[in-house]
Amino acid sequence: MKSRAKIIAVTDRRIMTRPFADQIAAIAESGADMIILREKGLIEPEYRYLATECLAICTEYGIPMCINTHSMTARSLNVENIQLPLGRMRELKDRDGFSSVGVSVHSLKEAKEAVKLGADYLIAGPIFKTECKPDAVPKGTALITDVFRSVSVPVYAIGGITPYNIGRVSEKGAAGVCVRSSMMTTENLKVLVRELRTNFDAGLKHLEIAGDLVQH
Repeated sequence: MKSRAKIIAVTDRRIMTRPFADQIAAIAESGADMIILREKGLIEPEYRYLATECLAICTEYGIPMCINTHSMTARSLNVENIQLPLGRMRELKDRDGFSSVGVSVHSLKEAKEAVKLGADYLIAGPIFKTECKPDAVPKGTALITDVFRSVSVPVYAIGGITPYNIGRVSEKGAAGVCVRSSMMTTENLKVLVRELRTNFDAGLKHLEIAGDLVQH
């Protein structure tokens, strides 16, 4: 069975175990499908500096890079992939230059609004408890089920995703996952990505057997 999983790395320089460039290169070599340069708390010039470095590495290794929130940086660097919070998606008047726009959502209501606004894919969560947002109440896999059955775009799970629970989101219809913590701290990222894909497929088999598989 061919895997439907898309494994997306989400960066956080604050918890990286290696220098920034080395960590990005390790992710690029791991077999991950895309890198979202998240890096909260930076002003535009600071973010653009990291984005320029990240883009050079991604280009060298042939892995897509996605800009988080900073649309000005994305346009200045000719990055076609951007990921936005719903509030920023509401403000996006011109998609010129962006071939792929993802939106972060936390409820079915938000998911439907994001798709209506033109989102190409959704990042839904937090599904499980996550150190990134320790005070956030996990939404659980029911969020994936609700959104998957209600929209026509891919849905990626985020929040506390590990090889041990990834099967629980794939069997609910997730098209893939976004992973932050282990992508920033695991020594052997190739093994991590392989385990994520293998266990995602195990959950996917349950979805296919149940007859709920809908191709988005």
